[in-house]
Amino acid sequence: MLNFFGMLEPDKSLLIWTLFALLMAMLLPIIILLFFTYKKAPSGQALVRTGAGGSRVIFDGGFVFPMIHKAEFINIAMHIIPLNFSGRESLKLKSGEQVEADMNFYVRINPNDILQVAQSVNCERTFDEKFIKSLFAPVFTEGILTVAENIELKEEESFPRQKFNKSVLHAIGVNLNGFILEDLAIPKINVIKQK
Repeated sequence: MLNFFGMLEPDKSLLIWTLFALLMAMLLPIIILLFFTYKKAPSGQALVRTGAGGSRVIFDGGFVFPMIHKAEFINIAMHIIPLNFSGRESLKLKSGEQVEADMNFYVRINPNDILQVAQSVNCERTFDEKFIKSLFAPVFTEGILTVAENIELKEEESFPRQKFNKSVLHAIGVNLNGFILEDLAIPKINVIKQK
């Protein structure tokens, strides 16, 4: 069909499809970029993003753009640090008895201190249970020994498990350079009376 100027009028459906194709050609790379730059943190982990915009902790998901950001996962799950005191390593009380015990310390990263831990410990090392144990076992052992040296049992008195537990937690403290000592469990304790 000819228009007023004597030219062929373009097909409107062809024009609409052409505009749609151009729009998709512009939007598709942006959608693909957003799809591949979105990172989701799995359960028990957070994402530490550094670079443009400063350091940021992402708990659920966020965008990490290559070249301007670096992102690492950090383990924010609970760590169980077992300690065993038996045989020659048993605890010695002030009153002379020896105590054999198994203890489990429950430690996790304080959500407010994730960036501090990421800088001081490194994100990757928070997944290494041996490293976490080596970090805290000496501190926990020192606290346990200090408390045990001050316990004096009278004859026929049972070991004051609850008091011991609270005293150890108090001696160690709950804030450990970005980590939190959540709890201490003592599944086994055996007092060996002095002969």
